[in-house]
Amino acid sequence: MKKDLAGWAAIIAAIAAVMTAIGAPVLFPDLVKRIFPESPTESALQTSQDNTPSASGPSSVDTSPLPHADSVPTSPSSTSPSMPAPVDTDIPLIRWSDTINGKLGLRGSIGQQFTFQCPPSRDPINRLYGTDIYTGHSSVCEAAVHAGVITQAEGGNVTIEVHGEQQAFTASQRSGVVSKGHGRYSSSFTIIR
Repeated sequence: MKKDLAGWAAIIAAIAAVMTAIGAPVLFPDLVKRIFPESPTESALQTSQDNTPSASGPSSVDTSPLPHADSVPTSPSSTSPSMPAPVDTDIPLIRWSDTINGKLGLRGSIGQQFTFQCPPSRDPINRLYGTDIYTGHSSVCEAAVHAGVITQAEGGNVTIEVHGEQQAFTASQRSGVVSKGHGRYSSSFTIIR
């Protein structure tokens, strides 16, 4: 094992020498010494440091232990509520143009519920017919925004229930989305959540 470490230390020392020769910061050799404190390449590291001009004189080696991974602080932005939620790989991701009659192919699944992920979007589809119950050729994601379940800017998960033919669909404006009215249509769906 020590032989393997010595080999790696020699490789790292060679990289340190090249980096020093091209003017890279001298911190890299110090890091090598901290990782391999008993390395036989110490003289190679010292040689590469000696060849580097320094305005402040020779650098001192920090021999304090490296921080443990558990002690590294996390940035507040990693838990920020404005960050999008992680993608749930168990829930299918759909496009804003997807409909139950189109790509989703759910027209005959009357009474069944399905959950989908709508990604964030900047551009509305403007393909929405109905209020509370939507035509089968309406955008599922746009219906979810209209129903107040998700926002277009953030996207999110939406659960729908497939229904059959309806005689009429009412137009309305909700959550900044305008839905159009429509006459009888052979398939429909509602937003559950």
